[in-house]
Amino acid sequence: MKQNNMKETILSAATDLIIKQGIKNTSLADIAKATNISKGTLYYHYSSKNDLICAIADMHLEAITKSVLDCVYGIGTDDDSVNMVNLIM
Repeated sequence: MKQNNMKETILSAATDLIIKQGIKNTSLADIAKATNISKGTLYYHYSSKNDLICAIADMHLEAITKSVLDCVYGIGTDDDSVNMVNLIM
C-alpha cells in the first residue's frame, strides 16, 4: 500500500473511532488494530496521538476551506455577495 493511501486509511479509521469512542477513549493501539497494522507502522506515519489529531483537523479544515472558496468563487453579483454574507452570519 502506498504511503498516502496508508495515511488516508489511518485517518479514516481514527476519525471513525474518535467519533464513536471519543478522543480520550481511543488509543493508538485501537487505531492500529482497526487498520490491521502494527503499532510500529502507525508510529512511522504519526509519532503521537496529537500528530494524528492535528492531521484529522487539517483534513477537515482543508475540506471546509475548499467548500467556502468554491462558494466565494461562484458569486457572480453584488446581490449574491450580500446573500453569502447573510448565510455565513
